[in-house]
Amino acid sequence: MICSYNLVNGLAREYASTEVPLDRVVADIYRSHPHSDTRTYFEMHELFDNTLYRPLALYNACIVARLQPIPAEFRVGSSWPFEYGVAATQFKSRCIYNSSISTEQIRDDLAANPEISRVIVWEVSRLGMWSWPDDEAAKAGLTGRWALKSDEQIVSHWNWTWRSDWILRRREFQRNPAG
Repeated sequence: MICSYNLVNGLAREYASTEVPLDRVVADIYRSHPHSDTRTYFEMHELFDNTLYRPLALYNACIVARLQPIPAEFRVGSSWPFEYGVAATQFKSRCIYNSSISTEQIRDDLAANPEISRVIVWEVSRLGMWSWPDDEAAKAGLTGRWALKSDEQIVSHWNWTWRSDWILRRREFQRNPAG
């Protein structure tokens, strides 16, 4: 009986994600460099400021940026709650860290940086209510030669009850070449 419960629980994790895909989020954030064709804007404060998700977010950031911090650089002190160490600052200094979604900032970035051909927007919610509505893309200048390449919602589930926990939304806009 115990083995069958563990088997079913393990299989369910394959089909009902229990982990928030912070690895994908920080990989997209890291793609945003001063001379890259990608800009990433994100509203992830509910997770990045959450004491339980801070270590996971920073761990994934260190992997993506190939940082190898010692424990003292990874976190401040050794008591709870987890506080980001200097490794977080190192990650932020290696990319363009747009920790909010601003229609004006996206529009200004597109105007000032013609090499940008991809814009990625990440949001998180518990109820599926987004802080950057769909109509804001047009106001940000993501029309005309710009197309919505993908719009996905990723639901993570609470592993004890399998209820929906966090909903992440990733939108990617691609600029089509002039033609």
